[in-house]
Amino acid sequence: MKKLTPFLVTLFFIFSCNKVEKRTKNSVVQKSTNENVLSKQDSVKTKTTTLKKDDEIAKAKKWLIYSIENYLNKQNGLQENTNEEADGNTPTIFTKKYEEYKSDAINIDLDTDGSLTLQQFQKKWENDFDCQYVGYDSGFLVGAQDWGLIKVTKCDYKTTEKEQLIFSVIISDTENKFNYNRDIKVIPSGKSFLISDVLEQN
Repeated sequence: MKKLTPFLVTLFFIFSCNKVEKRTKNSVVQKSTNENVLSKQDSVKTKTTTLKKDDEIAKAKKWLIYSIENYLNKQNGLQENTNEEADGNTPTIFTKKYEEYKSDAINIDLDTDGSLTLQQFQKKWENDFDCQYVGYDSGFLVGAQDWGLIKVTKCDYKTTEKEQLIFSVIISDTENKFNYNRDIKVIPSGKSFLISDVLEQN
């Protein structure tokens, strides 16, 4: 019996070590499996988010091209207005804030009610917009008072900034052969979009 005891102890020790080793291996395998599952879930979430963003960018781009051409060609009388539009019920393509900002810029130093000086204008809007790109003596989207048929010949997504999609846009006056370079910021609005800022490069 005395001879058997050390043998049994050794056998028990070996058996215990094997169990611990198996448990450790199982734990490592389980951890690795869990990490793989989490990694796959993260990958699926990332792909879904990317697809949603790509879809929103594509929709915003399509809306922007249509809206610019439709707005400017109707403004210049090159397209027929609907009855609603003829009655002054034209849906705007700009945010109210941008419309006020751009209207203030157009009316700087004019002898009209509410007209601002350049300094007053900059003080009022410097925290909301980059005033150097407003286009002080130009209208909405284009600089000329009269223009021919308008086509958007470039509309490339640049980046997203504070939930605004920014597009690099070239608005072409096909009749006068002049291009307007613009960085246009677009925000979601209901099921559509609105232009929240236009950085006029020329």
